[in-house]
Amino acid sequence: MPPATFKPDESVTTTENSIKIAEELVGSKMLGPDDAASKKKYKQTPKYHLATPDEEEEDTKETRRSVKTVEKQIK
Repeated sequence: MPPATFKPDESVTTTENSIKIAEELVGSKMLGPDDAASKKKYKQTPKYHLATPDEEEEDTKETRRSVKTVEKQIK
């Protein structure tokens, strides 16, 4: 059985060509999200989690109610 040949979708080819042209115009390679220089550029963001009903305090409940009220008034 012959090996399968992979042909990327036209949109993938178009995107790759666009990136190639942009890199030529700028004169440097586009950094990927896992690139060391890219990671150094941005500091680590904090990890947030949604509060469970056990963790929620009356202040946070009131804040959510206020936000909902304002959102309704804006609509």
